[in-house]
Amino acid sequence: MRRLVDVTLTMDDTVRGVEIRPVRLLTKDGWNTTTLSLYSHCGTHVDAPRHFLPDGVGIDRQDLSVRNGPARVINLVPIEPCTLITRRTVGDNRSEKPGVPWLPNFAAVC
Repeated sequence: MRRLVDVTLTMDDTVRGVEIRPVRLLTKDGWNTTTLSLYSHCGTHVDAPRHFLPDGVGIDRQDLSVRNGPARVINLVPIEPCTLITRRTVGDNRSEKPGVPWLPNFAAVC
């Protein structure tokens, strides 16, 4: 059975790389507005091939079907920021999700 898992993190001012600043207040200005400043690698995101490959496409040109399919969901909370995530980092755990192969490259969490 196919199941979608939303791994999106909530963006607030406790997330590293996020700054939320009120600009207008309802009580003072008659409306609320906020300025958001986001580092491009904060929170939940997908790196486009162009991030690592000189001739890689931008995320706006990538076929999204390559981002859908069998996957492992792994809790990375215990891992320190800016750690290269590899199979060794999270353990092999093949029995955790039979039939879902490990990819040769993984991700960096910063």
